[in-house]
Amino acid sequence: MRLRAHKVISWLCVGHFCLLFRRRHFWRRSSNEPSADGSVTPPISSQSKISSGATRASMSSANTVSSLSYSRNSVSSVVQVSASSSLRSSISSSSSSVLVPINTNLLQEYRSENNLVSYYIDSQGGDDQNAGTSPDLAWKSLDRLGKIKLQPGDSVRLSRGSVFTNQHLYLDSDDWGTEEYPIIIEAYGQGELPTIEDPRALWDKTKLVDAISVKGRYIHIFDIRIKNAEKVWGVSLDHSSHHIIIGGMDIDGASGGIRAHGEHQKILSNYIRNIGSKGGNSGGICIVFVGKSLEFAWNRMVRCVNDTMTRPDGSAFEYYGYISGDDQPGYEYISEDIHIHHNFLEDGLIFMEAYGAVKNMTIAYNVYLNGGHSGILFHFDHSEPLDSLNHLLTYEVKIINNTFLPTQPQSPGGWGV
Repeated sequence: MRLRAHKVISWLCVGHFCLLFRRRHFWRRSSNEPSADGSVTPPISSQSKISSGATRASMSSANTVSSLSYSRNSVSSVVQVSASSSLRSSISSSSSSVLVPINTNLLQEYRSENNLVSYYIDSQGGDDQNAGTSPDLAWKSLDRLGKIKLQPGDSVRLSRGSVFTNQHLYLDSDDWGTEEYPIIIEAYGQGELPTIEDPRALWDKTKLVDAISVKGRYIHIFDIRIKNAEKVWGVSLDHSSHHIIIGGMDIDGASGGIRAHGEHQKILSNYIRNIGSKGGNSGGICIVFVGKSLEFAWNRMVRCVNDTMTRPDGSAFEYYGYISGDDQPGYEYISEDIHIHHNFLEDGLIFMEAYGAVKNMTIAYNVYLNGGHSGILFHFDHSEPLDSLNHLLTYEVKIINNTFLPTQPQSPGGWGV
């Protein structure tokens, strides 16, 4: 049986002390491969201990089962890494055309058929003086939509081929649905996705704003392209929002991709690309999140890098556990029940960076290609300027069955794992 070797280089830093792990894994088809239900039987580990205070690591030669503990912050993580031989073969060429994990079929169940009132918007054939209640009487602009309050069961349908320049989709706390009757926003007709380009505020066309901003609840938003949002975020979910679904988006060239705060949010089957490529202050982050009961699945992310900064930055995911506001907990906030699975990142600097406290986070079945060697970075260093050092940086996380094939030169700056 032919074995294929892949060298993994990673850094472990605790305080100001760093360890460099170099290990060569030989992959082969074995009983350790995932079963049909996705479960994996861990192999027997040949352990090697590396002492650094309260830090230890154990590694196996085939699939890797590592445990990491750091006593001062009561941090622990369990890591399992496995990939089927067919997947390894398919990605060995490092071709972005091999794996496109966007799964738009799963969005169908969230496109409710219980809509009570439908509004139509067509930038090419609509008129804001129309009633907006049929394709023939469509409105012309998103600004017109901003003048009404959406109710449970309402739907908003955007004509394919429409381009909404200097406009944005803003849903405040008065726009809300229910579990049975969510608000649905989606495309209709034939052609290209409806596009929001160079988003500006409804109330001030000189003001740059996020292309889609949501403060409501039980809202499902699908099928929108966002372009030339180079100084703002593509989608922003406020911490007060909940039960929001964002799916089927094409976010191209924004400063940041999706900011997912709040509770019971789903970010599904989006294509997020060229994030931070034109500057902006997001640091080239495709998805940043904090909250409870969050799911990120089947998203494709390509070129999440801001190289206009003094030091290039960028990641597919960033967990930043800080809630701002006078009556908010700041860094004391603990996120819970975070599920990151079946996502694809190519040409990013890092798959995920984390700073804060989180319980029950799972990172599983993701693919990371042509990125930096620091695939996942958990901070323990209290390095943020607003950090008062009176809280714990803790990560209760499982990392299971991911495929990480970094190819960019290693750049082990910063602290963390």
